[in-house]
Amino acid sequence: SYSPKKLQYGLSIIKDYIGYCQAVHNFQFPRHLFKVKKERSDSHKPLTKQEFDLMYKSLSVNEPMSLQRKLMITLLWETGIRVGELTRLKISDMSGGEAIIHNEKNTRSRMIAWTPKTDALLARYLPLRRHLKSKQDWLFVSFHYYPAGKMTTRQVQRIFKDICFRVGIKEKRTPHSTRHGFVHLKLDE
Repeated sequence: SYSPKKLQYGLSIIKDYIGYCQAVHNFQFPRHLFKVKKERSDSHKPLTKQEFDLMYKSLSVNEPMSLQRKLMITLLWETGIRVGELTRLKISDMSGGEAIIHNEKNTRSRMIAWTPKTDALLARYLPLRRHLKSKQDWLFVSFHYYPAGKMTTRQVQRIFKDICFRVGIKEKRTPHSTRHGFVHLKLDE
């Protein structure tokens, strides 16, 4: 019932402990018997620029839900934020092409920035967002409920999967793939 990653971690601890005993206490043990195979995960293959462009071009700016989705994938792509950080993005934390996001992995906050092209999308989206009645300041709220509630990470994941399916991306891509994709693109430049 244990995952391969947990077994790998446990065996690594045992191997390191035996190495420590050999070094400190001159303990003799055939350490080569503990070969720990590295477990690899391919859950987050990077999104390519061509795939992002396909997704981006498939969404219209004339329809509110499509505009919201276009802004979502663009912010994910350009800023490298996590889905949880995207869903917790507040309008009051944004100004002039940048925003403060609250990191979900630790308690620190950080600044993100985006391009003028994304700023234009945001300027088009904000009047629509403000028109939706919501007691909260969240940037992304659900269009399906009244009053509009904060969009969940699961909703964003489903939206992303749906867009990938509609444009014909066959390989598994998740919103986290944008985080890796944009960085790989910049490293290759």
